[in-house]
Amino acid sequence: MKKILLIFFILHFSFYTFHFAIAQNTNPIPCPTDKIYKWGVGVQMNTIDKFFPYGYSGEGFGELCFEGIDTKNKSFSIGIMGNYLLSSDILFRFKYILTNIQMNVYSDLRNSYTSTSPINVEYLITDDTLGQKRHSFIQGIAWNIKKDKLNFYAGFEIPFIKYGDFTHSFTTTYYDTTSTIGYIVNDKVNIPGGFSIGTGAFIGFSVVPLKCFSIGAEFSSAFFYSKFKGIIECTTTQTYPINQIHNSYWKFSKKGYDFCKGVLSFNLVYLF
Repeated sequence: MKKILLIFFILHFSFYTFHFAIAQNTNPIPCPTDKIYKWGVGVQMNTIDKFFPYGYSGEGFGELCFEGIDTKNKSFSIGIMGNYLLSSDILFRFKYILTNIQMNVYSDLRNSYTSTSPINVEYLITDDTLGQKRHSFIQGIAWNIKKDKLNFYAGFEIPFIKYGDFTHSFTTTYYDTTSTIGYIVNDKVNIPGGFSIGTGAFIGFSVVPLKCFSIGAEFSSAFFYSKFKGIIECTTTQTYPINQIHNSYWKFSKKGYDFCKGVLSFNLVYLF
């Protein structure tokens, strides 16, 4: 209950400051050419706070992704942003961010595997692929402190994140004590997505090295309420020594509060 009241208070304060900023709208910040520029559009690249939502990386085989001897992380997070100057020191902004999670992991557990299989298994090797897409919509208010071509800012924002389905496919090859293949199993797991909504804060700086172009960096963090619900689908296919397929389904539901440890972002903005 206390967390719900805290979220309500922060959201209420954020909207209050937004309406206050509109009411106080005066002169926007001039560009170095002395021309008044109220708008800004740009692109942003971000680090990724959590690769796996709802604690997946700590539940069962998901943790394997950080133990592979050959990990290829092709994940990225990139977005577009728009700014509007409400006054000389207050800025409203909106961002859309696409985060694509894609990891390929090869793990050799011949020295650490403890067999629980009914057949005599000495060790196993896995080849994993993990993926998910996320869409983030973020609006916020920033307060600026400008000195020549250097600008410092801080503010509050309200992020909404839509999670796509999380997929995990992996092939496991089991070897016996003579290093002969005992059997090979392919697994495909599909976990339904969900959403997160919350409130957060950010702080950053920007410089204007060229006429009406700014580059900068910022750090942000947020407190979220998240909800995930749906049907988990798991398909297990044994391809060696015999072919057989087993499908399983079960309901999945998880909700709660979570804290983003922090995201570092770099941006390039054109002012007009």
